[in-house]
Amino acid sequence: MAGLIDMHKELWSALIRRDDETVSRLVASNCRISLPGARIKGIDELHVYFDRYLQGFPDTQIRVAQAIEKDEILAIRSTLFGTHRGFMKTPAGAIPPSDNPVEWETMEWMTIRDGKIREWRVYQDPTPFMQALNSHQAKAKSIVPEQVACMVMGIEVVVD
Repeated sequence: MAGLIDMHKELWSALIRRDDETVSRLVASNCRISLPGARIKGIDELHVYFDRYLQGFPDTQIRVAQAIEKDEILAIRSTLFGTHRGFMKTPAGAIPPSDNPVEWETMEWMTIRDGKIREWRVYQDPTPFMQALNSHQAKAKSIVPEQVACMVMGIEVVVD
């Protein structure tokens, strides 16, 4: 059943293109999304999160290494990569571009019902991402892992 895997590819393509209409078609309006350091509640917060992320890393790409689907569950192992080429907007101010490439592995676990993603859990080590941000000489203080999602989103966040 390649349907869920195709849905994942379509979702990431839409996120990277900032195609909010397609993302809204694929993701339930009340979807719960978990990332290291953050909980996103609903499609509106998802749009805010990815918009801010893509401002900082406009050339983001994903390479899927392995995908397993069964019934309503999809598990994906992949690598995200991009370059910190743009200002990353945060509640504390914009982080200037470092021009550093970044690559990190991620695991995603999705629950899909009635053709929509209802739950999306992302497991990853944010260290490579933060190293790309921290290396900019103009930064006065270092970013710790728990701050990554908080800084990008500027929305309700639960810090792990």
